Amino acid sequence: MSLSEYILLFVFVAIMGAGIPGPGDASLIAAGTLAGEGRLNVGVVLATAMVAWMLGSVAGYEVGVRGGRRLLDHPGRLGVVVIVAIGLGARAGLSAWRASRQRRTARAPGAAAPPAG
Repeated sequence: MSLSEYILLFVFVAIMGAGIPGPGDASLIAAGTLAGEGRLNVGVVLATAMVAWMLGSVAGYEVGVRGGRRLLDHPGRLGVVVIVAIGLGARAGLSAWRASRQRRTARAPGAAAPPAG
């Protein structure tokens, strides 16, 4: 119908293609529904989505190549909370692993011994 709907679709899908969470999937579903009703052109929706996805993916790749490690290593506002949560999760995972090892090594009376090694 109007150019603004296609531009919005392009922006949302490009953001999604770059790896940034956003309403990309929902906008694709909405555009497909509107195209099915005849309010948008199916070919233009498809072409817009494909080009936006590819450009967004290239942009996300470039950000990752040029500054991805710095971006991932930057703790941000919640950095301490995330580090503590990861530490707690690692300890809980280690405890669960130890408990599962103890259950596996405990055998019922008369059961064959596990193979050595």
